[in-house]
Amino acid sequence: MSINYAIPDAPRFDGARGADRWIEELEEHLNYRGLTRDQDKVVMAAICLEGPVEQWFNDLMKSRTNTDQWTVSGPTEQLPSWQEFKHLIQSEYQQSKM
Repeated sequence: MSINYAIPDAPRFDGARGADRWIEELEEHLNYRGLTRDQDKVVMAAICLEGPVEQWFNDLMKSRTNTDQWTVSGPTEQLPSWQEFKHLIQSEYQQSKM
């Protein structure tokens, strides 16, 4: 008998619920994947964003990089730290705002 140790899909976030629970789920996923570097965590989080939250993050990154366009596959030196990302998204998408 074989056991499937598949890593679950990363949780998506569209802002319909507060960011706190999503961050907890995402951090579990990051641990499963062995992602420890801040920029890897933030890139994975950015990939999981949908709809208005994705647009919010893209706008944030455009302002940080002073460009008209930003993509996850682009340069990562202007990415926020993991702690800063969590603070920013929690401030923007608190449960009470929903």
